[in-house]
Order: sequence, then C-alpha cells, then structure tokens
Amino acid sequence: MGGLGRAGTIASTLLIEAGDSAHDAVDRVRSARRGAVETQSQMEWLKKHAAKGSANVPAD
Repeated sequence: MGGLGRAGTIASTLLIEAGDSAHDAVDRVRSARRGAVETQSQMEWLKKHAAKGSANVPAD
C-alpha cells in the first residue's frame, strides 16, 4: 500500500493542531488505518510539531 506514512503523518498533524499529543494523534490515526506513520523520522517530526504547540490554530 502506498501513502500510509504520508497520509497518516498529515492526519496526525491535523489532530495535533486540534490539541492531541503526538502519541494520541498517531494512536487515533492507526486505529483507523493500521501502519500509518511508517518511519521513525515521521514520528520525530510529529513530536517536534506537537512540542511547538498549536499556535497555528486560530482562536475562536
């Protein structure tokens, strides 16, 4: 299957920006699509993104 890593990374990024931790976001994506976020470098990028906070999300 192609695109599992990229699609899962994007989906996890959106969940992180909505307030999930990197771990929770990846778990949620993997519960819907087994094997998502395939590489360690993708996971590390998500952790760094989550550590920056969700400053890119506009306030209501």
